[in-house]
Amino acid sequence: MANKQLDFAWQGDLPAVIAKAGGLNTRLIAADGLLASNYLVVPADSPAKTLDDLKGKKVAQFKGTNLQLATARTLKRAGLQDRDFRTINMDFPTAAAALASRDIDGAWLSSTAFELQKSGVGRIIYDTRAVDARLTRQTHVLVDGDFERQHPQIVQKVVDGLVKTAAWVSAPENENTAFELWAKSGTPVDSLRAEQGALSLERRYSPRLDEFFVDRYRATVRESRELGLLRGDVDVDGWVEPKYVNAAIDRLGLQALWPAYDADNRPQAR
Repeated sequence: MANKQLDFAWQGDLPAVIAKAGGLNTRLIAADGLLASNYLVVPADSPAKTLDDLKGKKVAQFKGTNLQLATARTLKRAGLQDRDFRTINMDFPTAAAALASRDIDGAWLSSTAFELQKSGVGRIIYDTRAVDARLTRQTHVLVDGDFERQHPQIVQKVVDGLVKTAAWVSAPENENTAFELWAKSGTPVDSLRAEQGALSLERRYSPRLDEFFVDRYRATVRESRELGLLRGDVDVDGWVEPKYVNAAIDRLGLQALWPAYDADNRPQAR
């Protein structure tokens, strides 16, 4: 994006915030993957059952991703800090291997957690979404700011496609096909379904840039500054541009499909 080699990108909240604070000219134009949970996994035979049980132990996390910030806010909610653990930076495959070999005592993971649990390697002891929706991670589609200014019709066409896709995914009759398509990326269908849990696909893939979305990005900015991850500030309200999604939803007659949610993840009146 910085070198103008891309016009659009799909990203998690933390990397995009850091880039924006560093001066990257982007606009957020659609939500695309809300309420992703973090899972704290321990070796299957570990006696640990809570966060406190791992204090002083070796716990892995993938730093530099939006999982890092979600982990930090989870620990803060529990009255803990990163320094309460012997934190080790590992990507997901390395952390999974380290759990299997008992080289670490725990790891913060995404849907990989369910594969480890099913295989008997690990056991999930903490699910952030089950505790509080505000502990989750969000993803979005963004566009280069200059491209948006020069080609708003193309941006609208792209967002129309995203909204149509979200509507297809949200239809119950397409659920099995959607999971089978996603599994082609390498994550088994069983793990994808377990990660989805009771959350509806309609909620997970709502493209709306509503108050829940905006509030979560404000929180990401605030918490990133507290952790010293930002060089500058980000005006989230000026960064988010909902007009393309709203126009697509209106034009396609999908107003009733996705309610807007407030900052506490409660649906507002349709």
